[in-house]
Amino acid sequence: GSRVIRIAVGWTKPQPLWTKLNTDGSALGSPGLAGGGGIIRDCHGDWISGFARSIGFTTSFAAEFWALRDGLKLCLSLGINALEVEVDASSVVSLLANAAETNSEIASLVDDCRDMLKIFPQARIKHCYREGNKCADRLARIGTEMEEDFVIFEAPPSVITPLLILDKLGTTQDRICNEVVLAT
Repeated sequence: GSRVIRIAVGWTKPQPLWTKLNTDGSALGSPGLAGGGGIIRDCHGDWISGFARSIGFTTSFAAEFWALRDGLKLCLSLGINALEVEVDASSVVSLLANAAETNSEIASLVDDCRDMLKIFPQARIKHCYREGNKCADRLARIGTEMEEDFVIFEAPPSVITPLLILDKLGTTQDRICNEVVLAT
């Protein structure tokens, strides 16, 4: 059976000497007008860079891969060696993990992400809950509303600043989950 439990979820700092990339894709409808965004932070939780993209009309699944590709490209251009990537779409993580699996509509995006992940001396990608991905979510929403195609933010946009502070402080938000209880 299962029981409902409450867990505390927040953004966590990467290990010392590692950099963390959080990305998110957002579509207003599925398919709908989409945007992507991401944030790169150091092991202290400090801003390194961020970005937003206006993607146009697509699915949120495709938008997730657009954002991931943009984020990986930006990390490579910054010369990052040890990268931890977090996305809040578990389907993205599982598709990347299963090399045989492909999704024809976004095959080239997926291949680009797989190829770029291999370039980093150290890289890992994992799923995080959306409560731990608020900065990337906000940047993706900026992407859905932008006139420009792609913007790199050298400094955090003002709407991100309060979220950044809360993340750096390690604040959490409760999330209701189903805990699977295995019969003994």
